[in-house]
Amino acid sequence: MPPLTVIHASGFCLGEAVEGVPELPPRVVERLIEAPRKTLLRVAEIASREGAHAVIFAGDVLNPATAAPGDWFAVFQFCQGLASQNVPVIWLWGQLERCGPWPEEFPLPPNVHLFLGDEPCVSTVTTPGGPLQLVITSQADPLKTFPEKPSSLEGFTVGLAYGQDIGEGGNNPADEIETDYWALGGHRVRTEFDWAGVKAHDPGPAFVCFSDPEVIPSITVVELHGPKKVFLRSLSVAALRWHTLTVHVAAESTEPQLVSQIIQEVEARRAAGDADWLVRIRLEGSPHALMPWRMKGFDREILELLRMRYGQSPPYVWPIEVTWHPSDPWPETWLQEESFRGELLRQGLALEATNPREFLSQCLPASELELSPVFRGCPDQWQTGWPEIVREALFYGLVLLEENQPATRSGGGRAE
Repeated sequence: MPPLTVIHASGFCLGEAVEGVPELPPRVVERLIEAPRKTLLRVAEIASREGAHAVIFAGDVLNPATAAPGDWFAVFQFCQGLASQNVPVIWLWGQLERCGPWPEEFPLPPNVHLFLGDEPCVSTVTTPGGPLQLVITSQADPLKTFPEKPSSLEGFTVGLAYGQDIGEGGNNPADEIETDYWALGGHRVRTEFDWAGVKAHDPGPAFVCFSDPEVIPSITVVELHGPKKVFLRSLSVAALRWHTLTVHVAAESTEPQLVSQIIQEVEARRAAGDADWLVRIRLEGSPHALMPWRMKGFDREILELLRMRYGQSPPYVWPIEVTWHPSDPWPETWLQEESFRGELLRQGLALEATNPREFLSQCLPASELELSPVFRGCPDQWQTGWPEIVREALFYGLVLLEENQPATRSGGGRAE
C-alpha cells in the first residue's frame, strides 16, 4: 500500500484566555488574542508543505462557550483551506468542545468529519492517498464494545481516543481491533507508548495558555509506511511560547555581565521563529550575592529594559516577572548575629527541617487541614520542595527587614 501522511494535533484552546500575564500593553494583548488562531492556521500551512493526506484533531480545539467570532472564523478558514486541497479534517471532540452549545448555523465544509466520542464506532474517510479507516472509542464508557468491526481494505486503520490510555487495565474491547496507529488526545503533555506492537501517541497541546515547564506545544507529522510501521516527527507551530530564563548570580557578577547574559538568551528566543515569548527571569545564587541586587532594584531595572527593547514591535518577548531563588546555605556570620536577621534565620532553619505536614498541623485549624495541598495532594513532592519554599520565604523576609531598617541617627545608611 502507498504511504500515508497525517497531521495529528490537539489542544489549540481557541476561546480560552491566556493566564498569569498581568500588565500587558494593548499591542501585546492583541497578539495574545490572535495567537491561538494563528497557531491553528499554521497547521494548514504545514499540511500543505508536508503533502498531508489528512488532519486529525484529537480534542480541545475550541471552547464554544467562550469563543469569539474571530475564533469561529479561524476554524472555518482553516477547514475551507484544506477543503480546497481535498484534505479531510477528522475532528474528535474533547473536554473543551463540550463546554457549551455549538451554533446550529455554523457552516462546516464537507471535508470535516466530526466525531463526538459518545459511542464507539468505525468509519471510513476518503483521502487523496487512499481510504483511511477510523476506530473511535467511547469517552463515556471506554469498555463499551464496538457495534461493528473494521473491514479489510487496502489502506490504513487509525484509532482515535481522548483522555484514555488505550490498552491499560485489561478487558479493553480495543484489544480485538487491528489498528496501525492510535491517535490520542487530552493528556495535556506529549505522551507515547507501544501497545501490543501498535504505537499510541498524544502530541500534547499545540498551544499553551499558561506557564508550565513540562508542557512544550507541538503537533506531530505521522508517516504510515506499512502495517504498524509508523514514523513520527514533532513540530512546533505555536504563535506564543513560554520560557523560564535562569541566570546564576555570583558574588563577582557585574551589572553589564548579567544584562548581557539575559539579552543574549532573549535574542536567541526571538530568533528561533515567528512566535511571541512570555518570559520569566529566575535569578539564582547565594543569599549573600542576591541580596545587594534585590536591594538596588535590579528586577525592576531589567523588566523595564526588556519591555522597552522587545515590547515595541513583533515578535514580542515580554518579561512577566523576575523571581529570586537562594540556592546556597546562609552565611554563618548571619546565623550567629544577635539581631532580627539572625533570629529570623535561626527560626527559618528550624522550620526548614520540619515536616510540612507536622508544621501545618500546628499552624492551621483542624477544619482547614484537609484543604491543605500537603494533606490532599502529593506529600512526597511537598517534602522535596519544602526546603526551597522556606529558603525563598526567608529571603523575602530578609528583604523586608532590610527595607524597613531605621536609618542611623547620623544619617549614615542602614543600621547593622
